[in-house]
Amino acid sequence: MPDATEIIERSERLERAERSERAERSMGPADEALARQALETMAGQYLAQVMERQSDYFETFLRDELDHLVNRVVERVVEQMVERLTERFERPERPERSRPVASLPPSSPPPARHDPKAALLSRLRTMQGEGLSLQKIADRLNNEGVPTLSGKGRWQKGTIGHLLAQAEDR
Repeated sequence: MPDATEIIERSERLERAERSERAERSMGPADEALARQALETMAGQYLAQVMERQSDYFETFLRDELDHLVNRVVERVVEQMVERLTERFERPERPERSRPVASLPPSSPPPARHDPKAALLSRLRTMQGEGLSLQKIADRLNNEGVPTLSGKGRWQKGTIGHLLAQAEDR
């Protein structure tokens, strides 16, 4: 009875013999052409699969990089906003400028009671005293539907600044 090593050796010898027989067989030109065509087709299919995998990988890579970039930009914007807010609230409060009280000479007539411009100037000064910027004042007036002095258009920060400057000059 043959032992296991003899069986393995025989099987290896048979395998080697079969391989050499296959190698010795020669193919005809038609078989060779078919074999080449089959190899080219298989190579093309393999290449297409590799390209598809690479395309998927590249697409995933780009998506991840874009997400990373967007996150970095958002983080930077948030950091800048925090810095600005911190600066704004940590700044020592500006002392309120004392404005000279305008006194009217005794011979001047009192201002008209229903002067819309005087009422508007008073309101503008009040909002400015509350610490609102010229843009915030303009936005508030526009949101409340307060008409401009001409009755046309919308309030602009430049117009409000000009009105306040004119009032201070008087």
